[in-house]
Order: sequence, then C-alpha cells, then structure tokens
Amino acid sequence: MDDPLASVPFNLEIEFEGGDLVAVARDLYVERLIAEPRQDLYGEGRGTDFWTFEKDSSIKGGGLIVSPTFRDRWNAWEQSNKVRDIVRRHGGRIRAARYIGQVKFNLCYLVQV
Repeated sequence: MDDPLASVPFNLEIEFEGGDLVAVARDLYVERLIAEPRQDLYGEGRGTDFWTFEKDSSIKGGGLIVSPTFRDRWNAWEQSNKVRDIVRRHGGRIRAARYIGQVKFNLCYLVQV
C-alpha cells in the first residue's frame, strides 16, 4: 500500500544555543545547505531551495536553522543530520524538545476537501 503522506511537503526547524555562530554559518555554506555564509534576520531568505540560518530573539547566543520545503524524507533526514553535526562540532547545543517538535506541514494534505 502506498503511503498517503509520502509526498506531503514539510519543513524542519532546528533551534540551538551557544557555539561559534561564524563557524556554523561557514560550514553550512561549505556543505551547500545555506545560500550565504552568514546568520540572517528572523524569517529572511525562506522559500528557497536552501536552508536558512536565522537569529531568533527567543534564543540567546544561538540560532534557528530552517529547512527548505521537503517532499523527500530521506533527503530531509540526511540534511538535518548534517546540520546537527555542524552545530555540535562548533559547540552549539540543540534544544532537543524543539528539534523533535518543529516539523511543519500543511493540514490540507490530511483531510479530503
């Protein structure tokens, strides 16, 4: 049986505290995950094929990394693992509860209209 949710578009958000933000931005850029090697303002640059690395006023000394819209789950998890590894390598601490809870998708895919 085909998985009806297999093609549902979704986004991931990874919040982290601490770490070397310049090094995180550089490595995300080197891995071709973000478009520019810098941390942007909140909400800036979304809607592209790249992840965004953003400032978030609710996070002190860290950041928010937001994925592009995914349909391919394997690609999403592979890229999110790269993001996690980069953040940890440079001393960032991922806010685990938020890492698990910030998967966003459009509910219209779950109900028939």
